[in-house]
Amino acid sequence: PLRGRNMNVEKILIEESTFWCDRARIFLLGHESKARHMRSITIRDCDIIHFAMTPFLVEPADEMKISRVLFSKIRIHGEGQRELIRLKPVELPQYDIPGFGYIDGVSFENISVEGQGGAYQIQLFGVNKKYPVRNVYFREVVIKGNNLEKNRSYLKQNEYLRNLRLDP
Repeated sequence: PLRGRNMNVEKILIEESTFWCDRARIFLLGHESKARHMRSITIRDCDIIHFAMTPFLVEPADEMKISRVLFSKIRIHGEGQRELIRLKPVELPQYDIPGFGYIDGVSFENISVEGQGGAYQIQLFGVNKKYPVRNVYFREVVIKGNNLEKNRSYLKQNEYLRNLRLDP
């Protein structure tokens, strides 16, 4: 039905915006979508002043390919939340979306979290050899004064993560 149409999400720019979310995710890519690709997406120079659930969630299903995503210059006010970022291919049979998707090329640059202390986990979980998480880049990511490159305690990953790069 919808599969034959060009439903790609690409060449998106979101900038100079302020976000407040009481219930859902700030940025949710892939979940519940029938797009074949989500690519060339840039989100920059934004403030997240309140969030209840993981603000950066990338969850492709159904063979979707998510690539060339950049989150840059994002300032976050945290209130002790458990999770900050999750990159993980998923299956969504409850939405009639079978199979996992692909993540290849997601960057986080100049991200800062201030406010209350919390776990603020960064989860990078591929599914298996066919559906790994690939080419993830962090530069100047600071959580409560801790530079991610020097303090990896926030970072959770599994054996299906390929090519993680952390720079100060």
